[in-house]
Amino acid sequence: MSRVPYFLTDFRWGHRLGDVQLKDQLVIADPMTGKPRAVQAGEEGVEFGITREEQDRWAVRSNELYFKAKAACNFKDELMTIQVPQERGEPIAFTDDESPRADVSLEKLAKLPTIYGSPTVTAGNAPGLSTGSSAIVLMSQEEAKRRGKEPLATLLGWAMASGHPDRIASIPAESARLSLAKAGLTIDDIDLIEINEAFAAVPLVSTLIMAGRDQKKAEAIRAKTNVNGGAIAIGHPTGATGARMIMTLMYELRRRRAAAKDSRPYYGLATLCGGIGEGEAVIVKVDG
Repeated sequence: MSRVPYFLTDFRWGHRLGDVQLKDQLVIADPMTGKPRAVQAGEEGVEFGITREEQDRWAVRSNELYFKAKAACNFKDELMTIQVPQERGEPIAFTDDESPRADVSLEKLAKLPTIYGSPTVTAGNAPGLSTGSSAIVLMSQEEAKRRGKEPLATLLGWAMASGHPDRIASIPAESARLSLAKAGLTIDDIDLIEINEAFAAVPLVSTLIMAGRDQKKAEAIRAKTNVNGGAIAIGHPTGATGARMIMTLMYELRRRRAAAKDSRPYYGLATLCGGIGEGEAVIVKVDG
């Protein structure tokens, strides 16, 4: 996201005399309605009865779970060191992400103002602006066998969903529902869930919908969601997050299955919003 450009509009065929205006794409807003996505998420959170305090608590949880997972070396297989060239001297090696905040607290988050007129969203219960990349390899079982590779997981199904641009917090639940139906599973069959924390409102609203608005069931679903922290801690570099979530999900499913010495397959769901009333979800299975 450090390379996101400014936009010049109405310049295709030149411009009349007078000032011109650059549009900053990092003021992340819906391109069709112009409404900031922080406002969309906050308003939908309010609609579903998700309070500002709940969103702040989820943000604290995200950071705390990240540092717990980091201390357990849960990210060692996912991350690689990046050498950054310098104008003078030797390259600097970056081994850790800079987004997570070790000193976050509910008291500190409560003091932050909301942004862009959102009723609930602040800089603390949303991910920071970050840069990152990720990659995963998808191949058939036959090709993996031919290459002598052991798959981390098997892709069972995937789905995309679209709705009104304002449905940023609920659309991941819809794409999840579709992907579960394709895989012949229910949310109760899923061992772990990753829901992108584009804002804290997103996993909170989507899990409530997955639970049929049953608060007790929603809490049970949330307990197995983003168990190593999410984008509020890790960051949400647009375009890299989807693969990162799937990677985190696969490794954690494998760890838990191995620790339990369980022979049954473990199932994982990863889902996220596309930011413009769209969502995508995948179901993976770990049995090896």
